[in-house]
Amino acid sequence: MDADCVIVGAGPAGLAAAVTARHLGLDNVVVLERCRLPRDKICAGGLTPKTVKVLTGLGLATLLQREAHMITGLRVTASSDFQFVITPTEPSFVLPRFYLDRELADRASALGVRLIDGSSAQPVMDDMGGVTGVTAAGELYRAPIIIAADGTHRLFSSRKAERSLLHGCMARFKGPVANPGFVEMIFTPAVKPHYCWVFPESENMINIGLCVARADQGETGIRQLWAEVLSTSLAGRVEGMEQCGPLLFHPLITSPRVRHDALPGVFLAGEACGLVNQFTGEGISSALISGGLAAETSVQGLRDGLTYKETERLYLAALKHALNPGLILGSILTRTAAVIMNSRFLRSCFRRAKLSVAQYLTRL
Repeated sequence: MDADCVIVGAGPAGLAAAVTARHLGLDNVVVLERCRLPRDKICAGGLTPKTVKVLTGLGLATLLQREAHMITGLRVTASSDFQFVITPTEPSFVLPRFYLDRELADRASALGVRLIDGSSAQPVMDDMGGVTGVTAAGELYRAPIIIAADGTHRLFSSRKAERSLLHGCMARFKGPVANPGFVEMIFTPAVKPHYCWVFPESENMINIGLCVARADQGETGIRQLWAEVLSTSLAGRVEGMEQCGPLLFHPLITSPRVRHDALPGVFLAGEACGLVNQFTGEGISSALISGGLAAETSVQGLRDGLTYKETERLYLAALKHALNPGLILGSILTRTAAVIMNSRFLRSCFRRAKLSVAQYLTRL
């Protein structure tokens, strides 16, 4: 089957690319998704002001009003003597990925994008190692534009083994939420230099999770770590609440800066490109932005008669301009967080600088 654009992955990156491609006038846009839609994903669901602006530009402002839970503050805790509250100056929300991905898929479908779910995609290569098409469910799809937003699967990456992984786990709890307007980042020695989170999804539902970079622990070790922090650092947050469903696990591919290690002929977007912040684990805004940029630059390159390499350079430059500042700062904070949390003097200095921290966290 021939198309104008084939996109692998129906998460925020892939669907943002699909919507943008249709806005730019491509008639035949196909999205291939390995899971059945709608589907959920392990994700805290925080929507920063930057994310809200991108979603509004994609035509999803009503989704935030209808489904999202508004956030009025962020509480950061590292110890009993190191806590502060940040009040965002622009709207922030929490929205489970089930609803976000479903609405993005509905938006794409309404624009005429063809969504094919339950279909695992594989690249079709030429003799030179370039990707010329995609196979899924026995069908061959060819297009001048191929965008891979397949997350941690990274089937279209040229450096599959070179990953910087965080390992996350999350569970939901039902019951009265003590501070339904606040999200929390809780830094504890058990997970340093990363953190535990508490994100309210409504006045009677929260999701709680943690991220660690210890690949050697495996699922069993992370489960034990979860039990430890739930009974200590997080004990007060779940008092009087009941866990809904199992503890869920998911890896995150992070990066200290923008890289585009794609197979020739493909544009990577979102987590497939490693565009997850090493410090916060946030990747929704990067996914949406990179998906839109992948569509914009590839369409521009096609219409201007550019080669793949020329278009890739345009895309990489756009990614670096949009995302490198946040990724680089996240990498720096990850390397320094453990040192800061172990030093009373540095914690004091860090507390005095909390305005700068607030500006960083609320602009991701």
